[in-house]
Amino acid sequence: MAFFAVAYSIYVTGVQFIKQNQDQVFYKSVDNLMSGIVNGTESSKFKAWRSHTVLRLVTDEILQHLTNQSSHLARKILCSDPTIISDTNIFKIVNSLTERSLGHDVKVSTSTFLNAISEQKDFNACWEWLKGILGGVDAENENIRTALQDAGCVSFYKVGFDDREYYYQMAWSEVEERHGEFINRYTKNIAFILSHIHEAQGRDIYIRYLISQLTKYDIVILFYFASLSNDGEVVRKLIDFGVLGEIKRYECRALMLDAPSEQEILIEIECIKQRVNNLINRTEDTSAT
Repeated sequence: MAFFAVAYSIYVTGVQFIKQNQDQVFYKSVDNLMSGIVNGTESSKFKAWRSHTVLRLVTDEILQHLTNQSSHLARKILCSDPTIISDTNIFKIVNSLTERSLGHDVKVSTSTFLNAISEQKDFNACWEWLKGILGGVDAENENIRTALQDAGCVSFYKVGFDDREYYYQMAWSEVEERHGEFINRYTKNIAFILSHIHEAQGRDIYIRYLISQLTKYDIVILFYFASLSNDGEVVRKLIDFGVLGEIKRYECRALMLDAPSEQEILIEIECIKQRVNNLINRTEDTSAT
């Protein structure tokens, strides 16, 4: 009995030591994540007001890039399936044509505009025709660009996820070009924390604590990261631990293009789940080969 009592005491001490060590690593990692954000604000090469964090700057820039690219998306929709764009937005686009500086007013009805689109033989022909009517990509006048951006923003969650992923990637690449050092450190810290949580004994407590420390800007950035990352295991942990689900909060959705509804976000999460499953399956197939 004495032997078993000593053995049990050693076992309990060992478990407590492991738990204490895991706690220390976890909370220190979260502290490092937060201090890295603060330091990133002070030392980053871009200028920022001291009241802004680098996370807010990154979030704002992604939104701005997506907004700017919405005019490009509107052109693609017009060439592929103009019925996606609402009648109101079609009217705004057509109405903006009369504002072009062609030396005379261009009087076009919405039906004439849509009929002309349907008469184009294929996507490329329609794209070139629109360039002649609307002006070149990123070379439109302000009224036309605004009308196209409005149409693209409102229609953003009506197109396929592949289209959104393309624009997410473009926006993320633009932001990485400016803030790549910070984003690389930030995502690696997140990946380490998630991996530690996955292997730790106090998993549930760690998850709740991590989520409590993440701001709405963190959640939005992690959403874009999950939409694009090729590290399927990290993305799966973001999903399984409920971090990605926090994007459903209105304060997070309000930071995204056209403030998507909760239902639209749920569909987006399902698309990300399917994407990560495909990534992991491909990785497993490659390993098996």
